[in-house]
Amino acid sequence: MTNEKEYARVTTQRISDEVRRLRGDRTTQWLADRTAELGYAISRSRISDLERGDRGGFLNVAELLILARALNTAPAMLLFPGLPGQEVELFPEVIVESRMALDWLVGDNSLLRKFAWRKGSEDRETASNPLLRAELLEEWQRNTQAIRLTKEHMRLLFELGRQLEERQRWLDDHDNANAQDLVVAAERFIRSTEQSLRVIRRQMREAGMIPPALPAGMAENYDKDPGEDAE
Repeated sequence: MTNEKEYARVTTQRISDEVRRLRGDRTTQWLADRTAELGYAISRSRISDLERGDRGGFLNVAELLILARALNTAPAMLLFPGLPGQEVELFPEVIVESRMALDWLVGDNSLLRKFAWRKGSEDRETASNPLLRAELLEEWQRNTQAIRLTKEHMRLLFELGRQLEERQRWLDDHDNANAQDLVVAAERFIRSTEQSLRVIRRQMREAGMIPPALPAGMAENYDKDPGEDAE
């Protein structure tokens, strides 16, 4: 059984090994100087200790973020350098493929469905009781709502941009006899996407979130109540 200290040591060593790999031929002093430039100095000796695994397997969150920025990578790439298929001990005695660990990190519930009830008597009780499983998943959905809404907002903005470009392409296509019909179809999709954006932004506000800023001239349109267009 993996004890707490061993789990912390292995996790930190995995991150430190990737830090050392990404550092390459550059010195630990270079990396220390780079972290200082970013506003959170990590000393050369601290970096050396981490890379050697000398400090009992402890790495704080601030160090993880700054090291990722200093090495021009994402924190997830330090946490799970074996993406996508290499296995990783995400929790004590829970071994998963790195891609599933990444999914969990960014709010996907597929790992929760597969591994949340593997260890411990309380977990076995949850596994055998569908009501308890449903409660756990409902709690996950509630606690990760902000991630899902943010992802959907990003998807809708991307889709709206694509639809606007498509409409413009048909507007500029004077040689296509069907261009006007295609413009009408594109505008129908645009209105639907705009409505969905208004709904998502309203849901964000109702959840106590601050919707992302939109370009000048867009916020007034997309922050209207979804029912206002019908009036």
